[in-house]
Parts: sequence; structure tokens; C-alpha cells
Amino acid sequence: MTLILDLSDQDETRLVELARSQGLDPAEAAMRLIHDHLPTNPKGENVPDAENSRAISLPRSWLAEEATADPQAIRDAQEEMEEFKRSMNANREATGERLVCP
Repeated sequence: MTLILDLSDQDETRLVELARSQGLDPAEAAMRLIHDHLPTNPKGENVPDAENSRAISLPRSWLAEEATADPQAIRDAQEEMEEFKRSMNANREATGERLVCP
């Protein structure tokens, strides 16, 4: 999988400095950070911790309840999500925080 990340100048500097200190290029340093910090089970699958599993199961149940094949409902839901992302980013951009929705 290829990911494109928009890092703040500060985060980019920190990543470059970390990579340099480890003799790596920034992409390899980022890969190591991800690998070292994502929880996995023996099969390599992401495992939510017990504290978060209830929080994760609730939205999943909502998604299952609201599943639809109606093209208009799907378009409406996608537009609602895009508006939510725009609002989240606008608020964070106004306060100088990193954007959370690409």
C-alpha cells in the first residue's frame, strides 16, 4: 500500500532528524515507526486493545444497521462525510493544528 502523508514542517524535521540519526532515509524511518508501534497478533492482524474494543464495535454495528445498496443514499452519505472532513480540516487549519482528513 502506498500512503501520502502531509506532515507539518515540525514533524517533517523530526522525521528527517530521526532518520539521519539511524542512518536511514525518511521513508524507511517512517516504515520502522509504523511497524514498531502498530499492535499485531501472531497472525499479523491488527488487534484493538480491550479498552477500545467496545468503542470500535459500536460504530461497526451502526454501519451494519445502515448498510444500503441505494445509489442515492450512498451518494448522500459520501457527501455528508466529505463535508464533515472539510469542517474538521477547516477548524484544525484555523488553529494551526495538523489536518486529520486528507
